[in-house]
Amino acid sequence: LKLDEPNTEADATRTLTLTFKATRKKPERNVVIDLSRNFPPGETDIGDAMLTVPPVAVAGIILKPDGTPLYDAEVRLERRKSYGDGPTDFYWDNLWESSAKSNREGAFTISGRFEVGLYRLRVNSNLYPSLFYEVSLGTEGHEIMMTAGGSLKGVLLRDENVPRDAVQLMLEPHPLHEPDQNDSGSSFVAVKSNGDFVSHGLPLGTVDLVVRCENTSEELFRVDGLPVSTDTS
Repeated sequence: LKLDEPNTEADATRTLTLTFKATRKKPERNVVIDLSRNFPPGETDIGDAMLTVPPVAVAGIILKPDGTPLYDAEVRLERRKSYGDGPTDFYWDNLWESSAKSNREGAFTISGRFEVGLYRLRVNSNLYPSLFYEVSLGTEGHEIMMTAGGSLKGVLLRDENVPRDAVQLMLEPHPLHEPDQNDSGSSFVAVKSNGDFVSHGLPLGTVDLVVRCENTSEELFRVDGLPVSTDTS
């Protein structure tokens, strides 16, 4: 640990310089070093820091609707936070650094130390609708099975003077429901240069298709109640 002190005043702000090796790998071990004390100028030996493996917060496997492992599903931990005394006065807070991908066996592990509270998992996949699963910290062996979804495809036709990036294509729940925290139920749909679009992993039922202006969000076109089934619509 090296501290540099300016040559102006004795009580001037000191500059703390820490150097770390850069890496693309997600750390598997961590350590907390207490620096909440005064250090003299120059180099100070702060002692050894023992790296520890964070405990498992939740672990399990993600399965397809047919019971086979689902590879590359995103599993994210969320914590319930309250802002009032009512039964619905809460929201689910995304813990952005606490996520994992399922491996080829469908297995996932999220590790770390978290506050006591109510937690759930959000499981995202390009093939199936998002799934929410309540968990307790420190538990393993969860078997989470995704539900079947549907696909919607079509063509967006535009006048020649309307650039493709000037409009947005969105799918919204029908009928529009009270959105879950961090999940409005609406999704953007990518449109190819020839106007073709396809969206997979939609919840079964009906959706509304909406075209909006990119800059103003003005609604330009809408089709309500499009059916979504296990077959492509």
